[in-house]
Amino acid sequence: MLGQQNNLKKLFDKYGWELVETWIPEEWWVAEVWILKSTWSPTDCFVAMNYVVDPQWTDKNNKQLGVRSFAISLTQSHYAKDELQIEADAKFEFYSVAFIEIYIRPNLEKNIPKIFDELANLRQKFNNLANQ
Repeated sequence: MLGQQNNLKKLFDKYGWELVETWIPEEWWVAEVWILKSTWSPTDCFVAMNYVVDPQWTDKNNKQLGVRSFAISLTQSHYAKDELQIEADAKFEFYSVAFIEIYIRPNLEKNIPKIFDELANLRQKFNNLANQ
């Protein structure tokens, strides 16, 4: 998975994204969380990319091997680093429903175009909300 993650990271700049934070949560169902920030307009758009673990995966000490999909959603920047925080606005309640899951098993490489298409769609949704 690490090699595939590195390949994915190399493409962020090409599609207007920057990886601003990563962490490994305590929850059993997610192996890792990436926070992405748009480098294209609107640059205050943040996306959470969760590495979702297959619910049938039993090795809780090695969740990376059990990753089955990405759950990608718009997120308020309170998940991101303090210096990147923006003021929350009521019109962004949409975040909780701007969500897509992309299955990456058996082949992440095959789904990379879909990942970046969905990231672009989320950026557009954010832009639409910001202009309301």
